[in-house]
Amino acid sequence: IAPFFLGYLWVANKFCKKFLGASQKGEWLFLFFSFCGWIFGNIVGHLYSIPYIVSALIGSLYFMGLVVLLFRSDRKKRILAASMLIIVERLAVNFFTSLLSCLVLFFLHTVKKIPEPFLNEWENGIICGGYCFVILVICWMTKHLESVFSGKSGKWYAILTIPLFVIIIVFDVACWGASNGIMVRSGGNM
Repeated sequence: IAPFFLGYLWVANKFCKKFLGASQKGEWLFLFFSFCGWIFGNIVGHLYSIPYIVSALIGSLYFMGLVVLLFRSDRKKRILAASMLIIVERLAVNFFTSLLSCLVLFFLHTVKKIPEPFLNEWENGIICGGYCFVILVICWMTKHLESVFSGKSGKWYAILTIPLFVIIIVFDVACWGASNGIMVRSGGNM
């Protein structure tokens, strides 16, 4: 999964460089600290069972802090770019991994005739596919969002950022609730 996450960070870096501007040193620092933070967060998350909502909040704040500190544009513009990247990463990975999971489970049940299929050996590949989808989405955004990031006032960026923050919070709370409160058990059939 790490190479695919690094690919996401690379395209996120190019997105930020295009719309926010950065020095060569700032680009490499962004990649280095983002990747190290992700590794550290995963290690700490596995060693100490930190609740999802806490790790998601810390991860979002850390990523946003790196974008604000290491890129050059107006602060409101940097916060908007960071929140857009966070939302795209969370929603696109979740959407695509859910879609692939459904397809794999359907394949295992109908073609392989497994009555109660599991995704154990498929999970890493599905998550990698999710990050490939995120990379494509951010590449598309880099080509088509010039009008959002050019020639606008600081108020424009603040107004756009507020709904994105709300979506991030709602998404994190929904994921936390789903991971702690919903359990699905198959009765032997689809």
